[in-house]
Amino acid sequence: MVDGRRGMTTPLTVHLPFNRDILGPAFTPAKRGAKPPIERGHWLLVQDQNLLVLSEGGGVRLPHGDCPLPIDTAPFWLGTYRETPCWVVPVPAGASIPDGLAAETVVPMRNTRLPDELLSLGGMAMQALWWES
Repeated sequence: MVDGRRGMTTPLTVHLPFNRDILGPAFTPAKRGAKPPIERGHWLLVQDQNLLVLSEGGGVRLPHGDCPLPIDTAPFWLGTYRETPCWVVPVPAGASIPDGLAAETVVPMRNTRLPDELLSLGGMAMQALWWES
């Protein structure tokens, strides 16, 4: 689709970072395997339209290991990324963010610092939470 006023092309969804193609074989959806017995791994902590991430070396990464914040409900297993389980947890809108974590938007037009891989994982996490609600 082209906006005649600016001559700008609207990107097709397939070209946006919110797609599994960007993750390639590094991501295996949960539906293709058995749920891990222990809730440890990558944490997709979703607060509104943000992921709570750790800053590292000028970039950001997902928290890893045990969940870095208390949770009231069982986390949702999204799948495995780079052979490590990915767990999704909704974080209430007004909840304080623990030290060391920062909220990064998953909306590219809001100057996100998230790389495409985390945008895709974050987009899938948000979809999964919406479907579960």
